[in-house]
Amino acid sequence: MLRKLFFFFVFVSAISAHGTKNERDSLLRVLDHEVSGAAQYLSLHEIKIANARKELQRSAGNEEYVRRLRLLANLFGMYQSDSAFAYNQIAIRHALSLNDDELYVNLMTERAQFLSLAGLPTHAFQLLDTLINSRQAASPELKKIIYEAYFDINDFIYHYNLPGFLMTENARFIAAIRDSFYHYCPEEMEQALHTNTAITSTKEIIEKLKDRMDHSESDMERGLLAMIISNRYRAEAMPEQRDIFLIQSAIYNIRAARMDNEALIILGKDMIATGDWDRAIAYLHLAHQQALFYGSRSRELQLSPLLQQIGEHLSARAKSWKSMTAMVGLVLLVLLAVSVMSGVGLRKRNRSLLQLANTLKSTSALVYARESSTQAQIEAQADAMTQFMGIATDATFEFVHLRQLVVRKLKNNDAQALLKQLTAENSTGKIQTELLRKFDLAFMRLYPDFIAKVNALMLPEAQISKPEDELMSTELRLLALWRLGLTEAGRVATILNLSVNTIYFYRNKLRNGAKDREHFNDGIMAIQGV
Repeated sequence: MLRKLFFFFVFVSAISAHGTKNERDSLLRVLDHEVSGAAQYLSLHEIKIANARKELQRSAGNEEYVRRLRLLANLFGMYQSDSAFAYNQIAIRHALSLNDDELYVNLMTERAQFLSLAGLPTHAFQLLDTLINSRQAASPELKKIIYEAYFDINDFIYHYNLPGFLMTENARFIAAIRDSFYHYCPEEMEQALHTNTAITSTKEIIEKLKDRMDHSESDMERGLLAMIISNRYRAEAMPEQRDIFLIQSAIYNIRAARMDNEALIILGKDMIATGDWDRAIAYLHLAHQQALFYGSRSRELQLSPLLQQIGEHLSARAKSWKSMTAMVGLVLLVLLAVSVMSGVGLRKRNRSLLQLANTLKSTSALVYARESSTQAQIEAQADAMTQFMGIATDATFEFVHLRQLVVRKLKNNDAQALLKQLTAENSTGKIQTELLRKFDLAFMRLYPDFIAKVNALMLPEAQISKPEDELMSTELRLLALWRLGLTEAGRVATILNLSVNTIYFYRNKLRNGAKDREHFNDGIMAIQGV
């Protein structure tokens, strides 16, 4: 409790200061703390969702039921997009049954915002285009709501993520609907908040946004407003102020359990540029987990090149540690002959790490080809891509931790304890099991029909079935690595935690069970993915 109060005091003190380096550093320390404790905010949000679901079941009448559905949709709105869409769709159907045009228009504009935040702005625009011409949106008050949604998606959500030429085109689109918006919304403040060509100066707009942020009681709203203010400062070429509100946005988004944390991604990119790799890894690792959980296509595209840079950096660091690993092995050999196995194990992990890093580089190209694929291919390739990135990142983290353990124990002249810890049966077993599970998920996403296609090559009595308690058996993992081009028995044995002789045994067993033993290898390599 005291630690939380300390960080809260630091945060409040930082916000009350002005745009100095000390304020930025103080806010970054708060953000580091929030990143490390992000799970507690997710737990609190899950409690809110569970309570909202209970209230939904207790609803009395259609109107209350729709209100509860809308609350759940908004709780999932920045938390998990698929669930937000599902509750929103149920509420829309009930709004139609109630003939409530205002409720219907509000729900449809909320759906458009969910689509845009999930990385599908084109679908959002199409939805609003249909809605503006619908029977339900006949009144001026409802058209105002729709035009406001146009501006929210273009200016707040979509506009700042565009490359230059598309940003110019987007500005023209905003100008094209500005007159209609002004007609339905004559208030100057509303106009100022929803257009780039503001009636008042940018400074006045920022001050009004700050005032609204100071009086807000919602972390979700404060995070959004801080991001808008940061973007305004960026447009005004004021980097110090931009950074202050960008960090605040990331902090508030974590506290609100907002899984679409653009501020965290931008900060991770900034940390890479300045060489602050520890923060870059922590921020982007959390943003990556959030993007996967939320289901944001646009965030996956943003993260892909950044995660690749981290993978390359960690691979280079691992190579530089190779000579140190050899020295550690030599010292352990002098202390005790059994320590040789630890040195061999470290070198094998290093080779596996480099192999996974190469896999990361080769598979990252899949993300950039997604726009020319079908939607199913896009989702499958993106999911598999991020799973492979997770494998490489997790393996690197574990290698780094192992290296730090070895160095620390040797500095403390505690070689016996190090030897005991490295030779313990469960020291790496759980790690390798988790990495293999992630590999199974990634591979089966790329090759959903792999088991069926393998069995098509096998005799009836040699058919391979998927175990109930895991995604792939040892035979299937061996064939999966084979399909990816990993055929060297030593590497495969290291990855699967088996002996080389066991690998040869499985290979011979699989070939003997094939319909065409001579061309079995070619058959495996011919299996196509999505």
